[in-house]
Amino acid sequence: MLVSKDDCLLLVVDLQDKLLSKMGTKINILKNTEILIKTFKTLALPIVVTEQYPKGLGSSHSIVQNEIPREDCIQKTTFSCIKEKVILEKIKAKKKNQIIICGLETHICILQTAADLLRKKYNPFVVSDAVGSRNFVDHDRAISRLAKNDISVVTTEMIVFELLENSKNDHFKVITEFIK
Repeated sequence: MLVSKDDCLLLVVDLQDKLLSKMGTKINILKNTEILIKTFKTLALPIVVTEQYPKGLGSSHSIVQNEIPREDCIQKTTFSCIKEKVILEKIKAKKKNQIIICGLETHICILQTAADLLRKKYNPFVVSDAVGSRNFVDHDRAISRLAKNDISVVTTEMIVFELLENSKNDHFKVITEFIK
């Protein structure tokens, strides 16, 4: 299944500095999340941002803060975003079925969120090069588990070009500049 710009939203999960400081591949996670955020903003598509216990883990990275108003970042303590009623209601209110997921950590919040979304009849897409775990084995096993459970595992460029659909898209030049 391809991503449809008419039926998707971006879910940025817990991209917080204290968590990022423990990631070995944080440069790729940050770069690819920024590409996704800017693409969704350019196409005027909805974005939902979560922060895991910001009192202890701090707020979102500046890449998120520079693009998303602070009041739009939803605090949570549950690992699955969907188990936090405010987040689930925000997703429901957007009336989108395809949920594009990036952020931290693959084997905890990303895995549990994607599984819960699937159970609630959404179509989650986990962006493998825009998620991460402290340990590569945890990340790798989570990606494998997601795929085996019929959750689409995609890359940043897959999402970008599926949303653009055509090189004649009015936003093609602007968005492809994000990738360079």
